[in-house]
Amino acid sequence: MKAQSGIEYLWAYVWTFVVLAVIISAVAINILNTSPSSTFQASSCYISTALNCDTMAILSNSTGTKGVVIFTNGLGTNIRIVPDSFGIEPYLFAGSEYFGGCVPLNLSEGATAVCNSTLLGIKTRIGQQLQPRFIISYAVCQGAVCSNETFNTTGSGTVFVSPFYTSSRYPP
Repeated sequence: MKAQSGIEYLWAYVWTFVVLAVIISAVAINILNTSPSSTFQASSCYISTALNCDTMAILSNSTGTKGVVIFTNGLGTNIRIVPDSFGIEPYLFAGSEYFGGCVPLNLSEGATAVCNSTLLGIKTRIGQQLQPRFIISYAVCQGAVCSNETFNTTGSGTVFVSPFYTSSRYPP
């Protein structure tokens, strides 16, 4: 009889220790998972104060990856984007730069351009966070006459890789 009451007494303490261990483990895991080194940054992009980067995206599917930047001309003058001058370099693939183009090429003050580049042979995971760098080359225009001088403006961003869909009817 004394042995049985002794065992019941010990089991009460064992369950208390098990519950405490579970609570302490949950708190420790929560603290470790929210440390600054493991948190993600919000998606963003930046070119300059005069060329406002509206949005940036890295899109991926089974056939490849695309980089897209949308920006607004805030330079106070018209610009002409140099054809095939939009370059993007995801940090993950440093040393490889992929060129594409922007539309429209002629941007009046306050107009928006969409630039995209196909990253050939690059496969990324959906949801992966990247910090790509990009370059846009343009000339300043006065009316219909554009300068021969070309400006190369660099930008950067922090984005999550998103999926995109293509079909034979609508190629990428």
